[in-house]
Amino acid sequence: MLLFTREIVTTGEMDKIMPIIQEAMAMAKAAGIPMSAYAGANGHVPGTISFGAQYESTAARAAAQAKLFNQAWFDLNRKILSFVPQNLAQREDMMFNFVRGGNKVVEIPMGTVFNQTYFTLASSASFPKALAWANEMAEASKKATGSDPIVLSSVYGPLGIIGMMSAYENFAQADEARAKALASAEWMPKFLEGGMFAMPGTIFQKQIVKIA
Repeated sequence: MLLFTREIVTTGEMDKIMPIIQEAMAMAKAAGIPMSAYAGANGHVPGTISFGAQYESTAARAAAQAKLFNQAWFDLNRKILSFVPQNLAQREDMMFNFVRGGNKVVEIPMGTVFNQTYFTLASSASFPKALAWANEMAEASKKATGSDPIVLSSVYGPLGIIGMMSAYENFAQADEARAKALASAEWMPKFLEGGMFAMPGTIFQKQIVKIA
C-alpha cells in the first residue's frame, strides 16, 4: 500500500480556500478516491495545506486520477493555486511505502490530529537497520502511549526519507500521549538512538489536523 501526499503553502485565507477544498474533496470522493485534506499545525509554515490518499499501486493512482482529468477539476486546482504565493518554493509531491500499518483504507474522522516525525537517511547509515529501528520506535511508542504509529519510507520524491505518524482524536489526546512518552523509561533512549541514522538537520516533528 502506498500513501500519496501533496503539500502547499497558501496565503492562509481559509475562509476563501475551504469552500474550494470541500468541493475538490467531493469531486474526489465521487470518483472513488479516498482523499483527505489537512491543515498544517505545529511545526508547519502558516497557511500550509496537505492532501493525502492511499493507493494499492502507482497504476491504481493513475487510473483514479484519469477519472478527474476534466475541466471542472482543472478549474478547482487553478482556484487553489491562486492562493499560493508565487515567490514561495513548494514541496514536491511524495509517494511513501507503508513499512508498518496502512494495510487498508480507512475513513479518517474530521479533526483527527496526526503527529509526524520525519528524517532523511544519512549517507553512511544502513537503510534496513534504520527501518528496523523505526519499527522498534513505533513499538516503544505504542507501549508508552497506546497509539500504534505507522512507519513510512519514500519511494517517489526525495528518497531516503523515513517517517512515523500517530493519529489522535484531538490535540488534547496528542498532548497526553506526548506526556506519556516522555515519562516512559524506554521511549526517550530509543528515540535518541535513531540519531545515528539521520542526516543532521533533517529531523522534523510536526502536526496536521484533518479539515476535509
